[in-house]
Amino acid sequence: MLVVHRKDGTPHKTELVWNPKSLQNLCPDEWAILCPYCHKAVHWSMKYLSMEWDDFDRISENETVKVSSKQSITIAKRDSYLGDSIESTRNSRLNIFGNECVVCKRHVSDCKLVLHRKDGKDHHRNSTWTREFLQNAIVDEWVMLCNRCHTGVHWFMDNFGVKWDWIELQLNNS
Repeated sequence: MLVVHRKDGTPHKTELVWNPKSLQNLCPDEWAILCPYCHKAVHWSMKYLSMEWDDFDRISENETVKVSSKQSITIAKRDSYLGDSIESTRNSRLNIFGNECVVCKRHVSDCKLVLHRKDGKDHHRNSTWTREFLQNAIVDEWVMLCNRCHTGVHWFMDNFGVKWDWIELQLNNS
């Protein structure tokens, strides 16, 4: 099933694209057809990354930007967070990596947060819950995201080949 999306992101009545009479008055250059997954991700990026349709065209032509991110925590401070229980491991993750989504700022009390590798590489989802991970992880290589933003970030990385640095630049500019 495909979804019709207005390129400028403005809301429209569903009937507008399903009524043959109103279709005659639409300019095809103002609309795009997307799969539901991409449609959701496009809206996410328009909201959280302040993207416009032209930006998608530019990105798809591999015009990516390199920036560097700075986030660090001392090893001594990190070691002081580590305990033995599951609850202390959870709290340690939050103390080390943050308790809110770096994109939409949703707090851990409102949603589930996941750690995302900035390089986008795969990892076992439970690997970030071990004491060993918390002791050895390079904090600058990870960010905390809610599930919705995690999906949006991966969509960009997978479909446009952008790196975390590009997404971070968009967040800083929005």
